Parts: sequence; structure tokens; C-alpha cells
Amino acid sequence: MGFLISGKKEVSKMSDKEKISLLKSLQTNLEEEGCWTAEWLSEQNITLPKCGEEEEEERQLAETHKKLTDTIAELEKQEKEKEALDREYQELSAKLKEIRQNIAEGEKELQEEKKTVTPSTTTPLDLNELKNELQSNLTQILETLSGKIEHENHELTRILDKVEDKLMRKEADLQGFQEDSYLKATAPFLKQFIHLGDMMRKVVEENPTDTETSAPYLLKQFEQLIDSIDFILRDFSVEVFRHDEEDTRFDPHTQQSFDYLADDITLDKKIRRTINPGYIWTLPYILRAKANGEAHPLKEYRMIFRCEQVECYKYMDKKQ
Repeated sequence: MGFLISGKKEVSKMSDKEKISLLKSLQTNLEEEGCWTAEWLSEQNITLPKCGEEEEEERQLAETHKKLTDTIAELEKQEKEKEALDREYQELSAKLKEIRQNIAEGEKELQEEKKTVTPSTTTPLDLNELKNELQSNLTQILETLSGKIEHENHELTRILDKVEDKLMRKEADLQGFQEDSYLKATAPFLKQFIHLGDMMRKVVEENPTDTETSAPYLLKQFEQLIDSIDFILRDFSVEVFRHDEEDTRFDPHTQQSFDYLADDITLDKKIRRTINPGYIWTLPYILRAKANGEAHPLKEYRMIFRCEQVECYKYMDKKQ
């Protein structure tokens, strides 16, 4: 069209940037006159060249499209490789299955061949070798068993010796415990009886020779001996008891009765006198725990060691 810039350069020799600048200048001038606006250009089917920003966007879009295309191509390649690997795995699995089947069939044929072997095919020499081999194996097994039995016998002997030693020690401990328990249980009684014998021996040795002095002396000494015996019993928690002299009723729980014949029926079964006193033994014991878990304190248990021996009247009709 022969446009010039400042009368020096033709449009055909301009760069795109210069052309765009020229067109924008013309567009501005024409817009002021009411033509060559964006709407006018669109109606005239005239397309303006794109600016630098639009070109950059198209370039980036093209690069993105290329990357996406490359990625899709790579995925398709990997998918094909995967399908190839799957086919190869299936082929290997089929070969492995075939190999296992062949092995099983071979083992089955071998078992059948062993069954088909008949004794007639064995020579006497083979039997002798088999016999010798069996004898050798049997001897080896017997030697092994003999060694194990000898080892077990040695171990059993050692254990028995150890158990016997423990039993002997336990027996010695038990014997010592029994002797100690027996000594602790009987020693106090023996000491008291020895002391009582010493007292009686002293009474006999110091008894006066004349009768008038001897009788009161012996009576006094015997009373002291009785008191000493009661004192010894109290040391072992044994107390003497007698019934109340004013109460003549017989109590079968605390008394033992001996008959004394009487012709008065009003006296029947009444106590006449005490022959020997009774004895109560007080023992300590612990009651069982309560249901709530609290333990009872140590308490005493009183038991009748010997009932009071009493003489009771027994009515006897003289006519009978």
C-alpha cells in the first residue's frame, strides 16, 4: 500500500512491532473520526495481528500441550510394557506349572517302578550285602542306645544320690525338730516333778523321830505339798475348781458322781461331799477370720481337764 514512516521507510520493510505500532496509531486516529474501532474492524472481517503477551500465552499453551502429549505417549508406552510383562509372567507361570507336573509324574513313575521290582531279580550276593548292611546299622543303633542308656543311668544315679542326700538331711532336721519339740513340751513338767520330788525327799529327811512331833509336822508338810502341786498346775494354766458347798445339785457336765446309799428319798441325787476337785485347763487359740476379713484377737479357750469327783446320795429302800 506504500505507507511511509516519516517519509523514510515503506510498510513492507517494517517489522511486526513497527507495523503494530503504526496500526495502533492509525486506529487511534480513525477511532477519533468514528471508524476502525474494534466493532468496525469485526464487521469488516479484519483481524489485527496479536501483541507480545498473546504470543507468549500461545507459546506456553503450545508447550503445555506438547508436554501433555509426551506424557500420554509415555503412559501408553508403559502400559504396553506392562502388558508385555504380564504376558511373560503368565508364560513363566505356565512353564513352572508344567515343570511341577512333570516332577510329580516322574516321582509317581519311580514309585511304580519300585513296586514292580520282584525278589527274583535279587541275587544271593545282594541279599548278603543287604544283610551285612542291616547288621551294621543294627549294631550302630544298639551302640547308640547303649550309650544313651548308660548316660541316663549315670544321670539317674546322680539324681537318686542327690535325692537321698536331701532325704537324709530332711530326716535329720525332722529328728532334731521332734527332739526339740518333745523337749520343749515335756521339760517344764519334768522340772516341776523333780522339784516336787526334792520337796517330798526333804520332808522325809527332816521328819522328827517322836510321834507327837512327827504327826503335826507331816500334816503341815503335806498341806504345803498340795499347795505346791496347785501352784505347779497354775504354771501350766490348770486351775482347781469345786462346787459351792451350799449348792447340792449334781451337774453332769462338770461333775463325776459316786453313789452313797441313803434311805431318805429327799436326799436322792444330792451331793454329799467332794472326793477330789476338778481341773480346768485354759488354752489359747485363734478364732477364724470374720466374713469381712478382720481377724479376731487372741482369745482363751477353757476346757474341763477333769471333772470334779463328788459323792452323791442314792436312795435305797430298806424293804428291798
